[in-house]
Amino acid sequence: RVEQRAHSLFGGKNVISLRNWLPVHEYNDILTRCSIVFMNHIRGQAMGNICSMLFRGAKVYLRPENPYAEFLENLGVHFHYIGDSIDKDAFTPLAQHEKSTNARIMAEHWNKHAVEERTVEIFRAVGREVERRRAERARREPVPLNHA
Repeated sequence: RVEQRAHSLFGGKNVISLRNWLPVHEYNDILTRCSIVFMNHIRGQAMGNICSMLFRGAKVYLRPENPYAEFLENLGVHFHYIGDSIDKDAFTPLAQHEKSTNARIMAEHWNKHAVEERTVEIFRAVGREVERRRAERARREPVPLNHA
C-alpha cells in the first residue's frame, strides 16, 4: 500500500522499494541517486544513512521526535522536519551553500581523528566514573578492625 501510494505520488521511475538485503555497493549506488530523503523514524536509527546523505548533499527530512534531529541542529546542519509544510519546495534540492556546509560539518564531525578523540574521552569518562564509585563504596564500607 505504501509502495502503491509512493508510485502514484512520485511516479514509478522515482520510487525504489528496498524489499531485500542488498550488497553494500548496490545499496550505496541507490543512495547516491537520492537527492531528497524522508527518514520517518521516531527512534534513534539510521544515523549512518542520515549522515551519509547529508554528506552527499541530499535534502534530509527528519521527524521532530527523532533524537538525532536536535543533535544535527546543534551541529548547524541544514535539514528539514517532517511535518513542515510539504509543498513544491520540499522537492527542490538543497542550495549549493547548504550542501557544502553539510558536507563540511559531516567531514569535521565524523573524520577518523575526531571519532577517535571522542571515543578516548568516553573511555576516560567511564574510568573516572568507575573510580568515583569505588571511592564512594570504600567510604561507606566499615573499616575492619585489626585483631592482632
